[in-house]
Amino acid sequence: MIWLLGCSEFALHEPPPVPPADPPADDPDADEGDPPDWSTCTEGWFGQYYNVEADDPSVEPEEAPQDMDALGVWTDDRVADRRFDASLDFGSNWWPVDEGLEEDPDYFAGRWNAWARVTDGGSLDVVLGAETVAWLRVNRDEVAVVSGEARTVSVAVSPGQFPIELRFAQLWQGESALRFRIASGDVQLCYPDFGG
Repeated sequence: MIWLLGCSEFALHEPPPVPPADPPADDPDADEGDPPDWSTCTEGWFGQYYNVEADDPSVEPEEAPQDMDALGVWTDDRVADRRFDASLDFGSNWWPVDEGLEEDPDYFAGRWNAWARVTDGGSLDVVLGAETVAWLRVNRDEVAVVSGEARTVSVAVSPGQFPIELRFAQLWQGESALRFRIASGDVQLCYPDFGG
């Protein structure tokens, strides 16, 4: 019996590096920080958590506020924690802030920032639900206000990169929950240094 053994030659080549991101054209000095270098970027969010006092005029409103800028809960003097969050799908019974204030942990707020890079344009679909209320901004435009059950939000996007921000406020005693995830679209989220 004769065995013929073949020989193959192959080489592994490293893919070319992803070039650094260009700053957005409309406002490079915005508080979202500089766009990331996508080759070294960690996927996730920069999160800031705020404690809200029980006697704050924002708590226990008759209905969920639609204008997040009208709420004064996202101020530097209320920051309880700053951290990296790989995901914003916290589910229910979520109480991230308890500093011993009266009624803690009932009232708190959160703000998360990231950069999004979209390869293909079209529709970016996200699932967003909040108990009590969440606001989503994509490329500095408010695209959704959600209070209650999770729902799919579709956002028209062009290929490129842009800041994305999610804010949350727990303004009532009772259930607390937050769910955010990308349902479809070729998108990468990046946590750069926001200088916070």
